Amino acid sequence: MSCQVKVCGLTSAAETTLAVEAGADAVGVNLWPGSKRFLPLAECAWLEAFARRVARVAVVVNASRQELDLIWQTGWFDCLQLHGDESRAEVESLGRDGVSVCKALRVRGVEVLTEAARYLEAGFPVLLDAYHPGVPGGTGQAWDWSLAARFARENAGARWILSGGLRVENVTDACAIVQAPAVDVASGVERPADPRHKDPALLRRFIVAAKEASRGSDTNPKIF
Repeated sequence: MSCQVKVCGLTSAAETTLAVEAGADAVGVNLWPGSKRFLPLAECAWLEAFARRVARVAVVVNASRQELDLIWQTGWFDCLQLHGDESRAEVESLGRDGVSVCKALRVRGVEVLTEAARYLEAGFPVLLDAYHPGVPGGTGQAWDWSLAARFARENAGARWILSGGLRVENVTDACAIVQAPAVDVASGVERPADPRHKDPALLRRFIVAAKEASRGSDTNPKIF
């Protein structure tokens, strides 16, 4: 299976349609009020029309269990991506209750990769992002791909997503060096100085580049 692509930070049905038609495997909506791509839950009903067409991911940061239950019970999302300081116990509690969860971790060093491997062993996919003090994600910064490649080798066949600083110009190299089963992009396909809207041409080029770079891989698991 070729590298799967998640397009994050979408804010409208029109741009989600563009992503789906371009070949995206998953789309992310940011429900964290601190994000420049924030979309209130009350404005997400349009996601219902994309059921079974693409995996719909809710990106949240340190939301309460009550908030998470409310998001999940709308039926508008297929997965909750926890991008804050949520504990392993909180993640496992959601899993036991039938909630599909992806834990995002910001990589500062190998100790984070050890933590990520434990989530994988417990059956939860992980998203590995760049670390930036005080920012839970979406910085557009890359991290050490040599660490990512090591993680990929040590966790062959596991369900994880590479994020952080990916764009059209480097996603081919990222896929070749790291060989991650999935990649996540937000700022790398946005219009200049307009983080709430994607550039259709960049979006298409990114997805094609990611999938072409990994064509022929037979070890990638289905994540979305």
